[in-house]
Amino acid sequence: MLPKVLILEDAKEYVLMYESALSLDFDLTFATTGKQALDILQEKRFDFVIVDVVLPDVSGLQVCSFIKSQEGLRDMPVMLVTSREDIEDKVHGFNSGADDYLTKPFHFKELRLRIRAKLKHIKDENRSSVFLPGFEIDIDRQRVRHHDSGVCLELTRIEFKLLVYFSARIDHVISRRQVLEAVWPDNLNISDRTVDSHLSNLRKKIEGFGVTIKAVHGVGYRVTVNPEVSSKAV
Repeated sequence: MLPKVLILEDAKEYVLMYESALSLDFDLTFATTGKQALDILQEKRFDFVIVDVVLPDVSGLQVCSFIKSQEGLRDMPVMLVTSREDIEDKVHGFNSGADDYLTKPFHFKELRLRIRAKLKHIKDENRSSVFLPGFEIDIDRQRVRHHDSGVCLELTRIEFKLLVYFSARIDHVISRRQVLEAVWPDNLNISDRTVDSHLSNLRKKIEGFGVTIKAVHGVGYRVTVNPEVSSKAV
């Protein structure tokens, strides 16, 4: 069965190009407005979503933010596509929850490779066993629950990916480059500041539960677990 891809694009020439370049490898569904795309998402499950930023009714950033705010939709990878190439536009895109960002014009071979890489990454992630002392991590539901309190952490998709990545590397010193390659494998323009910002937000959400993210000067980061939490989990 071919992976299901929803493409939100109002430019007819790009719709034709998407159809020509991707239809052999993916099961394509098209929408031309944000409202139409959101209606489709309520009825059908997709493996990947491509969203043009400039739309006739709403911004593609709003569509992306909505998808990432919904429990039943937020685990779908979203790629934003736009002719805007300023770094601030990309920052806004990733802050809206986008998993990838591609600037027009682009080569469709690159687009196919990016989609396949993202789907493979998610498949590999879902196969991994994840353990973090004191927590239950549900990969399928993108949910993290604290055992003792029963609290479910409200994490963004990026924060969840960071926590999953670090949970397999407790007490290891991890460089920013390693984090970038693991969490943003297809995006070369993510800055150290962006990584620090996401980790700072994650740190605030987990520090009260015995898990700490520490900066290692000149190197990167280390995640540590309070010994009391570790002993309870054994």
